[in-house]
Amino acid sequence: MSRKLLDYGVEMRGIHPVPLEERTDSNCSRLFFIWSALGVSILPFSTGAMGPLAFGLNARDSCLVILFFNLITSIPPAYIGTWGPKLGLRQMVHARYSFGYYGAIIPALLNALTLVGFAILSVILAGQTLASARDDGNLSRSVGIVIISFISFLLSLFGYKFISWFGRVMSFHMCITLIIAFAIGGKQLEDPLINPPATASAILSFGSAVAGFTLSLATLSMDYSFCMRPEISSWRIFLFKFMGIFFPVAAFMFLGAILSAASLANAEWQAGYVNGNVGGMLAAVLRPAGDFGKVLVVMLSLSLTNGVTACLYSTSLSFQTFLPILSRVPRVVFSGVMIAIVVPLGILASSKFQETLTNFLALIASWVAVFASIIIVEHLIFRRSFSAYDISHWDSPRRLPSGLSALAAGAVGIGLSVPCINQVWYVGSIAEHSGDIGWEVAFVASALVYVPLRVVERRWFLGRSGLEAD
Repeated sequence: MSRKLLDYGVEMRGIHPVPLEERTDSNCSRLFFIWSALGVSILPFSTGAMGPLAFGLNARDSCLVILFFNLITSIPPAYIGTWGPKLGLRQMVHARYSFGYYGAIIPALLNALTLVGFAILSVILAGQTLASARDDGNLSRSVGIVIISFISFLLSLFGYKFISWFGRVMSFHMCITLIIAFAIGGKQLEDPLINPPATASAILSFGSAVAGFTLSLATLSMDYSFCMRPEISSWRIFLFKFMGIFFPVAAFMFLGAILSAASLANAEWQAGYVNGNVGGMLAAVLRPAGDFGKVLVVMLSLSLTNGVTACLYSTSLSFQTFLPILSRVPRVVFSGVMIAIVVPLGILASSKFQETLTNFLALIASWVAVFASIIIVEHLIFRRSFSAYDISHWDSPRRLPSGLSALAAGAVGIGLSVPCINQVWYVGSIAEHSGDIGWEVAFVASALVYVPLRVVERRWFLGRSGLEAD
């Protein structure tokens, strides 16, 4: 079966480290297009729309929040991605060098659930948008969800190189579509209703949602740079990844914030949003373009296949890390299982998309902040160089750290973040006065706690520090 799949071009590589001689990719622009493909879609558009629609911010304040929080949270995934060429490890396998062999099961499981959540949100939004392209209502949301899911599944089979090529193609088309959509919608922009002054609570809560989107890329950052040549400058890789993450995501969030703020004073756009969520609003914005506008709506729905494809690809790797016994199972099997989960859940949750998106992004921000904080501290303070990683220990529980310090620091970070969360579904005691600072507290607290605990762990578990020098 594996040979037949290889003959058809299906990537069969699992979570095993990539040998040095196979890290031959020197095209850094590939990194830009892989990450920009995730950003040039209407999922970040929907995230930007939350500013005016969910948190009551005007377009200017929403765009300032988007700019600031995206600048900050694009740094960790771009930086972590520079480790891929040096180590040849998948992201969740690399987590074993701080969380331990068994401890890494927890972030791998959380990452799988996060990516499944993103895939569900993406197919819901794509299905709604695709259905909105038909004025007669003959294409239902459910059918749209199935169509987008099937296309994404097929694309995910061909792995890293195909995803990068497809991302390049879709990035080009979506940039053109973005410009055309804004040009058409710009003619209909009206002054929105006067919003009350922005509050700290609204700004920080919306910022948490923005951070949840961008920072979550840190959990799959190395999955798309592990085949790069190790001698390529880390600064060069960082810049390409940062630009690929920040500029497309910020641009689509800006557009979402501007058009959704204007929709508050445009009855037709508002009706489109009520009937078809963000997809319906976009269809209303592009309606003056006639049939060409419908083509653009279809293109916008297809933009989400990039994100779903990446979710399918990286989730299969998380499953193999979560259950190491499955590391020999072809990755295509996990993609098939995930689609079987995503489609029915997407259909069930499609009626409450915006509420689901708001709650989901706020929920994942804290755990992703903890994960990024711990692996960055481990690398900067305890490893200090890539020679301190013994790649041959990647699947040896006794030679990897115990993971107790990472798990304890993570628990403290999450615990301290709970009273700092301010969302629709929960308002913590501290957040009542400060606004949502949950992910910021989680990031800082886990880093501060991890350092002394890791020092103690290295002394207690001699020979299991996971450091080459030991």
